[in-house]
Amino acid sequence: MGKALICPANWGLGHATRDIPLIRHLLAKGHEVHIGATGAAKALLAKEFPGCPMHELVGYDARYSRSRFFIPTFLARTPRIIKSFADEHREVERLTAKHSYDLIIGDGRYGACSAKAPSIIISHQIRLVFPYLRPVERLTQLFNWSYFKRFAHIVVPDNDPETGPALAGRLAWTSVRPMRDKLHYMGILSSIRKSPKKEDIDYLVVLSGPEPQRTLLERIIRKQVGGLSGRRVVLLARPDTDIHEETGDLLIRSHTPRAEMVDYMNRAKFIITRSGYTTVMELAEIGKTRALMTPTPGQTEQTYLSSYYEGKRWYHNVDQYALDIVRDIEESKGYTGFPEMPKTEENVTRAYAEIFARYLE
Repeated sequence: MGKALICPANWGLGHATRDIPLIRHLLAKGHEVHIGATGAAKALLAKEFPGCPMHELVGYDARYSRSRFFIPTFLARTPRIIKSFADEHREVERLTAKHSYDLIIGDGRYGACSAKAPSIIISHQIRLVFPYLRPVERLTQLFNWSYFKRFAHIVVPDNDPETGPALAGRLAWTSVRPMRDKLHYMGILSSIRKSPKKEDIDYLVVLSGPEPQRTLLERIIRKQVGGLSGRRVVLLARPDTDIHEETGDLLIRSHTPRAEMVDYMNRAKFIITRSGYTTVMELAEIGKTRALMTPTPGQTEQTYLSSYYEGKRWYHNVDQYALDIVRDIEESKGYTGFPEMPKTEENVTRAYAEIFARYLE
């Protein structure tokens, strides 16, 4: 059977976690899977797949802004990021020459391709979103195409906007015709699963994101969560600490293993969370229709997605500095959640048959 190299980007853990069901499917089909990653993404996948050879790839120097002003920070780092693409490409070429891969799959990694093997990129960001600078988005499409054209396919973890609800909105659509011809919409891709749990948690708050915004939101939540009644769980996303505060029906924890996080999400009647795309797909996967989104200030993708869902009346969103938790939860009751859609297992099976199998079987 075929041999594949899968390379998730290290922008948080979202790319690595969403690749888990794809890796599992390839292994179940009898293929040999190597993983190229770095940092926390590499550590997570090494623990999940101890039998897969692991290779160190260069990380992207794409730190998020510590303020609302993400765009200037991102643009200032662009030369370093482009250099990372080139370094990554050289390393992937070296690994391909050594291991003779039949297929290379890069998730959000622009340089994870080779002239020696067919290459596929997974991305929900066909363009970057710049609020109030829509003409600039055209340039970001052209920038992406300058790298994406080296890949045989662009696999989008979203529904086809012509046939189903598109969770990524205009992020996953392009006006560049050659790039559009390479797009393959596979549907949502998530490592969590819906389980028949009793919904015994009234409110689950999941904090995430870069500092100091995560801490600022934590302070806001701590002041307001007491105004809610019922069982409440607040997860702080602070793995460096050991916080376990339990007072009556309120539990505050610094960090939980991923299995416990999935358990909490399945048990929650209502979820308060950021609007990162991996989180969005998790809500769709487990069918949670009641949630409130607070995008990380300065992260244009999250701001766009939460506003897009607001316009669709799928989920209510509010700026963290304007959050009134009791009022906004009440406001959220008029929203429907995502429409029903095919889930990850079906999507991975179909994408394998339509795209990946031709290179590996």
